[in-house]
Amino acid sequence: MQIDEDYCFYLRKSRVDIEAEIGGEFDTLKRHEEILDLLARRMKIVPKRIYKEIVSGETIAARPVMQELLTDVENDMWAGVFVVEIERLARGDTLDQGLVAQVFKYSNTEIITPLKTYRPWRDEDEEYFEFSLFMSRREYKKINQRMNAGRLASVREGKYVGSKLPYGYTKEKLKGKGYKLVINEEHATVIRQIFKWRAKEHSSYIAIAKKLNELNVQPLIAEKWSQPMVRQILYDDLYIGKVHWNRRKTVKAMKKGKIVITRPRNKSNDVVVANGLHEPIIDIETWNQVQSMKQIKRIPQTAPKNPMAGLLICGMCGQKLQRKLCKSNKTPSEILICVNTECQNIGASLALVESKLIESLRLYLKNYQIDLSSREKKDNNEIKLMQSSISSSEKELQTFRKKLDAICDLYEDGSYTREIYKERSTSIISKIKTLEGVLESQQSTLKKSQLLKENAESLMPLISNVIDVYYMTEDIEEKNMLLKSVLEKVVYNKYEKASDSVTANFELKIYPKVPS
Repeated sequence: MQIDEDYCFYLRKSRVDIEAEIGGEFDTLKRHEEILDLLARRMKIVPKRIYKEIVSGETIAARPVMQELLTDVENDMWAGVFVVEIERLARGDTLDQGLVAQVFKYSNTEIITPLKTYRPWRDEDEEYFEFSLFMSRREYKKINQRMNAGRLASVREGKYVGSKLPYGYTKEKLKGKGYKLVINEEHATVIRQIFKWRAKEHSSYIAIAKKLNELNVQPLIAEKWSQPMVRQILYDDLYIGKVHWNRRKTVKAMKKGKIVITRPRNKSNDVVVANGLHEPIIDIETWNQVQSMKQIKRIPQTAPKNPMAGLLICGMCGQKLQRKLCKSNKTPSEILICVNTECQNIGASLALVESKLIESLRLYLKNYQIDLSSREKKDNNEIKLMQSSISSSEKELQTFRKKLDAICDLYEDGSYTREIYKERSTSIISKIKTLEGVLESQQSTLKKSQLLKENAESLMPLISNVIDVYYMTEDIEEKNMLLKSVLEKVVYNKYEKASDSVTANFELKIYPKVPS
């Protein structure tokens, strides 16, 4: 090893380390740093940087510091990386392990551990490296199985194994292993009040959330209480002394080439429920009363009465406008209003808004047809300009790739040293990456422009059809479907009250739904 080359440390905690630290044991990263520091001093190497991974993610995608390290290794920043064991680099799936192996191999970067120094570009080391990663993956799975079995046993004993504290409780370490919940009386008072509002006053989730916010009661994480937060508390049997295992399973799925992790509520029969060691906050009578309210069947919805339902958006606060039956006049009338009580937007007659909306569609269609020739000319000129830019970028990219190939040839036949190769290739690789990004952006923009042009043209017959058939039907639901087939949304604004009921002194801005 050459002393003038740069080296770094990579430190990461495992799940076992994190649980050991919670139990009051040593600081893992500090201990690992001391081990690597001793190894580096023996080799007469001074590390230029220490990468510290705080999180313990299963995949590289969940480990931001590891991503940064791999990028730096790719850019030939380090001659070697010190790590306490090979498993700290990649213990995830085979895709992650393969990525790590390739990055270190093709950058000629050493992996230095107390037991062995790996040079992945050498066949014998590459095999040993890949085998070590494979064995670490097996060990990782076994550790996970043991930890899950331990958590399941803890739940059956009534211990709390959740990573997040529920509202109303704190956590207490037991003499042996594990934790139990202890009532936080300040928060428990809020929990009891939530159940009381629901059980005694039949308050809705929204009404309860509103009351809590008005009383300035602070939730654990969010800034304000919301409907889902209230609902979750009301139906969590942890408040009557229960603990769970497997209530939310981790589900992995491949979407657009990436692994997406979700934790939906487990509806199968393998959820374990046990009596917890903690004291309940809610008595069983109140609990049963709240649960019975959950079973009450909702009144079936009547036929829709607003043909613009779900489309009209308040231009001042973003809420959806709702239909309201106004009974102040001798003849009841339908109006559209913003439900936000603090919003200054003024309501208007439903029939008047409906009429103006159809007129807005007619005007949009007419303007498009009048402007068709100039629009086509403008679109075609823009597309030609983008195609010309793409062609120039492709030629420039090809030139730099040829330069890089020439430098690689000179390095391989010995004309260039590694230092000269790194110096001359770095700027060229940087330009290639920049050009590739520019080209990708240009091609994406061109594709979008072409699609928008084609789809905008295909939208016009659809709008024309909606205008023609809209007043042929009396079915409100059918009218709503017709409007939603061509409109994404309609933004409504009204700043002053009208002097009469037939003046449309409001603004409508339509957003046509361009077909995908």
